[in-house]
Amino acid sequence: MSSSPFQYFSYDFKTGLFTGQVPLRTVKFGQQLNTAGTLNGFIDMTDPRVLLTDPIASTIPNKSFIVADYKGAVAGGGVVLPRKWDVEGSPSASTRSLEVQCSETWAYFQQRVQATDYSAPPYSGITGKVAMPYWTATPWDASLIVCQIIADALSVPYGNPLGGLGLLLNGVTPSGAAPAAPVEDYVAVSYPYTSLQTVDTIVQQLCQLGLGVAPDIGIDLAYSAGQCSPLVGTVNVSYPRRGRTYAENNLMIDLTTARGYSFPEDGSQTANQVYEMGGSGAINVDLNEPALEAGYVLWERVISRATIQSQHILQLLQQIGTSDLALYSYAPVAPTVKLAVNDPNLPLGSFIVGDDVRVVMPVLAPDGYPFDTRFPGGMDLEWRIVAYTVNVADQGDALLELTLAQPVYTQALHPTI
Repeated sequence: MSSSPFQYFSYDFKTGLFTGQVPLRTVKFGQQLNTAGTLNGFIDMTDPRVLLTDPIASTIPNKSFIVADYKGAVAGGGVVLPRKWDVEGSPSASTRSLEVQCSETWAYFQQRVQATDYSAPPYSGITGKVAMPYWTATPWDASLIVCQIIADALSVPYGNPLGGLGLLLNGVTPSGAAPAAPVEDYVAVSYPYTSLQTVDTIVQQLCQLGLGVAPDIGIDLAYSAGQCSPLVGTVNVSYPRRGRTYAENNLMIDLTTARGYSFPEDGSQTANQVYEMGGSGAINVDLNEPALEAGYVLWERVISRATIQSQHILQLLQQIGTSDLALYSYAPVAPTVKLAVNDPNLPLGSFIVGDDVRVVMPVLAPDGYPFDTRFPGGMDLEWRIVAYTVNVADQGDALLELTLAQPVYTQALHPTI
């Protein structure tokens, strides 16, 4: 383990205090956009050196927070949830291992019960452009309410949410202050999200209101001053999206140096006929007539706009849906790319989930033959990083696997088979 650039540290989730190094092996960790990431690993309990680190005390479920450190920076981590003790073999020659499974910081919002009544202002009613104390843009109502709910959750008077991690909201300590009064109501609807709802559940419901403008959410961890100091976490509610464009970050994947890649396509997610259904009973239908007339398989998609009472709003959304139908008509492609964690163009730590990245593939290989017959013209496109995992082998080698998606402003990829 000493030759590995990865180290694993434990913190007390309530106080945020450093509790020691964790001798994990066969570690896998990663993040996914708008979802709690994971960190899993094993501890060899037959190694006498391991017992000196007191691994039982540093991996207590719901109390211990494990951090994956890569070259002095936080690369991932989470609070210990499941922990499994395994013994195999005879008592005199047995193997004993402790499996530790962690869930990223966002898991706190998946567990936390929110008792605030969200049927009352300023949460009731879909509002227009509103001034936000923690916002640099002018979000739609769903983004506004998500931001306020998280601010409420982080500023409760009892306890210390997320322990001693000192979470900030978009870099600002949340005060719980209500946002300014709405300028205009676009749609009259209330949100009866009362008690016994987790913050995560409320956020997911609000992000599915049908407005098509749900925010991206992420929690970024860093050391405040060195590895043994308390962690600092920042809750970033990003509107309309999390991450940077390629023009802003200049990140690139060179497929000639990749360890491997895959381009799976999913035709079941396509649609030739899309129904927009509003809460008033109105239905708008978008058709891809050339595909239908050609006799291809009919894929239908129903988009529920149950909270939309206004026919005018529904018509506006239909215009957006009509443009999106061009993308629905083709199988979505979700590539995965495997790289070394120290890849010269995209090393671990140079990106966050949500960033765009330029993916480049040459037309010809060094031997003069096509580099990839599926892409005879090569590739030079921008994709979005929506998830990543890191697999750390016991000998120290590590592999970074990225899951990509096409940014909303990128045309659908049509590979030649």
